[in-house]
Amino acid sequence: MSLEKKAPRKGGSFKGWPAIRLCFRWIRIILLLLVFVLICALTYISEVGLPDYVKRPLLQNLGSHGVVLQFSRLRWRWARGFVAEDVDFGSVKADPDIPRLTLREVELHLDHSQLFHAHFKVNALILRDGKLTWPLLYTNRPATFLNVTNLQAQ
Repeated sequence: MSLEKKAPRKGGSFKGWPAIRLCFRWIRIILLLLVFVLICALTYISEVGLPDYVKRPLLQNLGSHGVVLQFSRLRWRWARGFVAEDVDFGSVKADPDIPRLTLREVELHLDHSQLFHAHFKVNALILRDGKLTWPLLYTNRPATFLNVTNLQAQ
């Protein structure tokens, strides 16, 4: 190893480079953490479903349009958006004398511009694998049911 001094660069050297590199490193770490948290949150919503405080305004919006909807889980699907599973349309009480529509899935198409304002406006519903049970009531005879299965609608 030689003990020769290196010649200084022309124009001198900027002494703030270590501080800039450190700042850049922390910004990069923070951005990577934010991306990781976002991916974890979307995976959680996709696998477990949306929390109740998100479901309530959505059900209220549907109820204001006359759609009474009950479901077991509301999940985010990467390609299809929000999907409600094991859906029951109609009255809250289980009355055997009224028609009943049950579906395996209902895809909810929301207005994306309203989502940024935390408003849930439903533009369309896509119904998959449904079953309609319609009671046919006769006097002095037991009730018979008209069943329509494999309903698909958009």
